[in-house]
Amino acid sequence: MRALRFIAGAVLVAGAYWNISGFNKNSANLWPRDADPVVVQENRLVEIRERLLEAGFRRGAIAFVTPRDLHGEASTAEDDLNWTMAYYVMIPLRLERHTLDTPYVIADFSGAEPIAELGENFTKLYDANNGLILFKRRTGR
Repeated sequence: MRALRFIAGAVLVAGAYWNISGFNKNSANLWPRDADPVVVQENRLVEIRERLLEAGFRRGAIAFVTPRDLHGEASTAEDDLNWTMAYYVMIPLRLERHTLDTPYVIADFSGAEPIAELGENFTKLYDANNGLILFKRRTGR
């Protein structure tokens, strides 16, 4: 009986060691956190999120536009991916596409020349210097 307990314990220890070493080996093959596309998008949006919180905007809709949206062109797959990741990162805020009818607009000029103004109804609130610009709708117009 004692030998059986010893064997069972040894099998348990060996199994645990096998699982831990396998986990460590698999974890070493993962890319770094900062290389994850969602983390990259989160890092791009962190300062815009802070500006919105400073302005007291914690819930509600925000437009997310690209140069193609502003020119009435079809979105690219990269636009769709950037919007999807931004939508996830900005929760609890709700990002809306193909509209400017929100109090704030995030313009994504990744790979394009940024514009200085979004139109007479908006003022530039913050330029993140990474392709993202936050605009605020002017009140009283």
